[in-house]
Amino acid sequence: MKLAHIGVPVKDLNLSKVFYDAIASIVDLEIMDVHDDFAGYGDGDSYRFYIHTGKEAISGLHLCFEVDTKEKVDSFYEVALSSRGSGNGAPGIRQQYNSNYYAAFVIDPDGNNIETVCYLNKEPVSPEELTEKVTPQNRHDETDWGPDVGREIVD
Repeated sequence: MKLAHIGVPVKDLNLSKVFYDAIASIVDLEIMDVHDDFAGYGDGDSYRFYIHTGKEAISGLHLCFEVDTKEKVDSFYEVALSSRGSGNGAPGIRQQYNSNYYAAFVIDPDGNNIETVCYLNKEPVSPEELTEKVTPQNRHDETDWGPDVGREIVD
């Protein structure tokens, strides 16, 4: 599956621009166009991601950018935290997905969960590797970013 572009409505364009301008180059995007109600980011040929104030802002969206190195995941997290983002999962392996899933999560100024991921080894993993036993100690709580997908619940 390939997405051509995605647009995210925001409350305050200038506030959100501080955040997204800071992370753009880390996720291989450049600032392409800015208007009073719109900021577009892309790869030089077309927009791939944009923020706008044309509709009511949303909160709770989960958006993930794939990057090609662990260092970019680490940099994303540090830069996002210093650019009006808040931490929602420090860089590290997410074993609940597989042993190659290195990711970091931050909350943007509108309350959306923004993730970067780097796959450390592009080789496929077995379904057994994708399932982690969920115990009361490692279960997501209501403030976490998502459900226990791909996890077997055990008590």
